[in-house]
Amino acid sequence: MVHQIRKLHILAGLQSLLAMLLFGLTGLCATYLHSPYFTPPGEHRFTLPLELKARDTDRQLVDKVFRELKIPLAPWPPDWSIKSQPNGDVKFNVRTPQTLTRITILKAQGQAEVLQRPLSLAERVVILHEITWNRPLSEASTAGFLWSLYIEFSLWCLIFFVLSGLVLWSQSPPRRKKLGLPFFLAGWLTFLAILGAMR
Repeated sequence: MVHQIRKLHILAGLQSLLAMLLFGLTGLCATYLHSPYFTPPGEHRFTLPLELKARDTDRQLVDKVFRELKIPLAPWPPDWSIKSQPNGDVKFNVRTPQTLTRITILKAQGQAEVLQRPLSLAERVVILHEITWNRPLSEASTAGFLWSLYIEFSLWCLIFFVLSGLVLWSQSPPRRKKLGLPFFLAGWLTFLAILGAMR
């Protein structure tokens, strides 16, 4: 039984190797997200004329603008991303693996103001980390969907990798078990200390 768990443990680790490297890079990129080394190129701003109807809802306006823009690999904006402003304007963002587009629908002017910029290297890594099968980006393309399946499967493999590692450690010789105990306790104590500090 232990031999089979060890084989599955190794296979799970190899399968999720790329995902684990990506998760580690995501942490580093999130730290340096606003560093000058990761500053993206300049922004592109333009306006889009709209034919507005009095009965159009905010959702309908967003759908209309989204169809007009035709942003490559863009997922359909979910309802939670649509922000209605006190003055009646509507704001929403569209993020793809390449670009971030911020749109403001100016109802009074009958147009949409569009601000688009390419993503920095750090932001692209974070995007790859975030794509799972139930996220909007997975619906944007076949490649995005396949990548989302890989990340989703890797997450479960990673959980199995950890649990099977605990089983193998518990079945190891007493000397090796004692050697691993300080690392096990250090990890949990660090986690609990951080959790306590955040409350």
